[in-house]
Amino acid sequence: MLSISPAVKLWYCPTPVDMRLGFDGLHALVCNLLKADPLSGHLFIFRNKAADRLKVLYWGGHGLCLWCQRLEAGRYHFPDAPQGKAVELSAAA
Repeated sequence: MLSISPAVKLWYCPTPVDMRLGFDGLHALVCNLLKADPLSGHLFIFRNKAADRLKVLYWGGHGLCLWCQRLEAGRYHFPDAPQGKAVELSAAA
């Protein structure tokens, strides 16, 4: 289980992204698409079109961290949101 500080926000990008993107590509999406600061310490969550893969970009204080997960079956479910606009997630979402 991942435990994070309550001060850390979870920002979800509802626009599906190319999962080949790495640190630099996702950093650019946070800046240009979500209009946010990738070095803020918040978590930025991206998914692919099929919603069976996730990437999470996070500034760890000394560098960017990138977490990836692929589901073997099923898909992730996120709240509906306008494309290109970040959505803050909570435990209730």
